[in-house]
Amino acid sequence: MKKEILEIIEKADKRDTNIPPTLLYNEGWMLRTVLQQIKEKRINHPDLTFTDDGINWYSEALLPTPFSARMKGDKLCETRTHADGVVGKFNIEKKGDLILNDLCNFFYVIEAKMYSKLSTGTKNAKNFNQAARTVACIAQLIYNKQKPVQIDYFKKLAFYVLLPEEQIKNEPTFKEFTDKENIKHTIISRMSLYPLNDNNKKGIFDWLDVNLDNYITKIDIKLITWEDLIENSRDSTLEEFYDKCKHFNKK
Repeated sequence: MKKEILEIIEKADKRDTNIPPTLLYNEGWMLRTVLQQIKEKRINHPDLTFTDDGINWYSEALLPTPFSARMKGDKLCETRTHADGVVGKFNIEKKGDLILNDLCNFFYVIEAKMYSKLSTGTKNAKNFNQAARTVACIAQLIYNKQKPVQIDYFKKLAFYVLLPEEQIKNEPTFKEFTDKENIKHTIISRMSLYPLNDNNKKGIFDWLDVNLDNYITKIDIKLITWEDLIENSRDSTLEEFYDKCKHFNKK
């Protein structure tokens, strides 16, 4: 079976391919390749390097949200967030839900882009953009711990967007949505949609009221280009794969 899979993959960029090339040449597989190379120390990057052997990565983990449903048919709720990549000390439960380890002091989330934008909102909150939503989900993970870890305990706490260099120049919403003040006010605005003293949200909202400023100060938020990672890689084939991703995904 592995032989057949490899044959299909090897033909993905050929004229006689049996699958759309974008099933292989996309931001998801670019990210997984990069994270594995970082883990194996074949890419050295100041922001993404794993600091010890207890750190691992995972793709498509489900992150909890502070704005989960309070009841059936909740008009303010949103579903869990699929994270393109997570790195740190965590456990993945059977359905893909991520929980932080008790001793977790290193955690970051990556959103990978290949000529797509950060989404501008959710179904029930049109202005709750993708960056603010992910940062809010990381806050929920910290709050969820039975023995909540102090934010300052983290050696690393971050949200990164990986994307082509030209997208930063051509699409202003990347810088706008990843601005820390913008993220903080977007989360506050999202909370303001709920009734005051909503008992279903009191715990997490009280926590955010107290900790949001410190949390936003602590978390590292950056745009990182694929080109920067390629430049720091020892694998000469990574750039070739990236070029094919750009070729098949650029609109």
